[in-house]
Amino acid sequence: MKKLLGIVVIGLLLSGNAYGKVGKGDFQMNEDVLEYFIEYLRHEYATSFVVSKDGNFSTYGICGAKVCSGGSGGTGTLLKYCKRETGSKCYIFAQRKNKKKIIRWNKVDYIFPSEEWNYNEMVKAEHLKSDNNGIKKNISDNDIIDILNNFGFISGNIALKDTKQKKVVNTDTNNKTGETKVKGNFFCIWTGKSETKTFYWFALSTKFACRDRAIYKVYQFENKKLYNKLIRKYKDHHSISPNKSLSKKLYYEISSSVPQEQKKTNKEVIVKNEKIQKKDTTNKVEKKATPTTISPKLKLIEDMYKSGALTKEEYEAAKKRATQ
Repeated sequence: MKKLLGIVVIGLLLSGNAYGKVGKGDFQMNEDVLEYFIEYLRHEYATSFVVSKDGNFSTYGICGAKVCSGGSGGTGTLLKYCKRETGSKCYIFAQRKNKKKIIRWNKVDYIFPSEEWNYNEMVKAEHLKSDNNGIKKNISDNDIIDILNNFGFISGNIALKDTKQKKVVNTDTNNKTGETKVKGNFFCIWTGKSETKTFYWFALSTKFACRDRAIYKVYQFENKKLYNKLIRKYKDHHSISPNKSLSKKLYYEISSSVPQEQKKTNKEVIVKNEKIQKKDTTNKVEKKATPTTISPKLKLIEDMYKSGALTKEEYEAAKKRATQ
C-alpha cells in the first residue's frame, strides 16, 4: 500500500512539473512564429511547439514514435534549446497527443482534428517526411488564424505573406527555377529581434520557404566558400527546425561578402508633374528624396565593435573594406 501511494505521489509531482512548462498569461505570436506554427500543425510527426514569452521565437521537434521522452524531438530538449537561443525561459504552446495537435497555453486545450496517419519509429527524425496530415487538410491557414485570434494569441491585423499571389503575378522569364539552375541552391540569411536581443538566422531554400524574408542569399555556385561553410554548420546543427541560428561573427562575414537583397514594395507612388500625368496616367511614380543614412554594413561593424566581438584593429580593417 505504501509503495502504491509512493508511486501515485511521484506521478503527481512529475505531471505537475510537466504542466509547469506549459505557458500561461498574455501571449501574442509575431508573423514569423505564426507561419512556423501553421507548418508545425500540418506536420504529423511534429511533437511540441515551444515559444519564448514575447512571441518572437519558436521551435518544434520531430519524432516518429508515440512517446518521445528524449532526443531532438523531446520537449525538454526543445525548452533548453529555446532558452539557450533567447536567453530567457521558454514554454510549451502546443503539443501532439494521440496523433492530434492541441493548443496547451492557458489550459485552452483546443484540439485540431487530424487526418489518418501512422507512427514511424524505425525512421530517424531527420529523414521523416510529412504528408501534411497533422491536421485536417480542409482547415485553411485563415481558419487557423481565426482560431488563434479568438483566443487572443495573435493581433487582429496580423496576416501571412501572400507568396502564392506573388508567384502568379510574376511573368518574368528569368524565374526562380532558371535562377536556381544558374546559381544553384541558396541559403537565406535574416535577422529577428526580441526586446533584449537580436537573432541571426539561416535556412536552406530547399527546406524552408525563406526567399521573402532574406536579407542576404548565399548561392551554391556564386559563393562556394561561404555556401560550403553554411552547409557544414547546417548539417552539424542539433535542431530539427529548418531555420537555424547563426553566429554574429559569421553573419558579419556574409554581410561583408554578399550584396544585400533589395526589398520591393507594393505601394504605387505618384509623380507630381502635370505633363507626365497627361502622357501616362496608368504608371505614376513619385520621386522621393533619399535620406542620407549610415549603411547597414557600417552599422553592423560598429555594433560588433561596441559589443566586443571585434578588436580595434579588426574594426578599423572592416570599416575600411566596407567604405571602399
